[in-house]
Amino acid sequence: MSNPTRAVVRHTPLRGKPKAQCLSDLITVCDTGAQCAEVQASPVASQALAVLKGAVTTAQGSLSKKQSADQAQRAAAKTLRIDFLSLDGAVRTYEVSVGAIAQGDAAIINKAGLLSRELHAPVPSPLGKVSVVHTKPGKHSAEAILTWPKGPGATGYAIELNYTPQNPAGTWTALTSGTGRRRVVKAPAPGAQMLARVASLGAGGTQSEWSDAILVTTAF
Repeated sequence: MSNPTRAVVRHTPLRGKPKAQCLSDLITVCDTGAQCAEVQASPVASQALAVLKGAVTTAQGSLSKKQSADQAQRAAAKTLRIDFLSLDGAVRTYEVSVGAIAQGDAAIINKAGLLSRELHAPVPSPLGKVSVVHTKPGKHSAEAILTWPKGPGATGYAIELNYTPQNPAGTWTALTSGTGRRRVVKAPAPGAQMLARVASLGAGGTQSEWSDAILVTTAF
């Protein structure tokens, strides 16, 4: 008869594993040890097993309490989120109502327990010159199309035409101003040439300097 293989007890892994899994493994150890005749026959081993069973039972109770506490905490956190959503709505409603009665008076806003902030009128962007004007013949006879990029700070545009292109210092005729950056212009005759220029218009009727004049040729 051969000798049995020599062995030592390997430590039961507890660290790095979920606590519920550790307890499940140890319950299996206790149940198996309770069926081992050698363990039951040994006062030392049977006493150690009894201590282990007690420790497992205590740990199970602690784990159960923690799981209940975790569940209660999740439920409480969910309730708190819902309550804060309602709180946010109530605060906004109160702020709107106070704003309505304060009519911009910071003293009333502060007396109502709220913070106030001073309103500043938006600062308009500096009005800049239209950098370039493009032209091409229009779809109809004696027409041409003008286009240009947005002028800095512009809220509208003024357009002027000079029907005597050989005399840039001559009479310039103003067209109706507008907000668009595309304009169909018309000359006295098909294929006629004229000068065109555009200026940016700002708030309060301000106007930038004129763009460089361009030579426009209308469609035949």
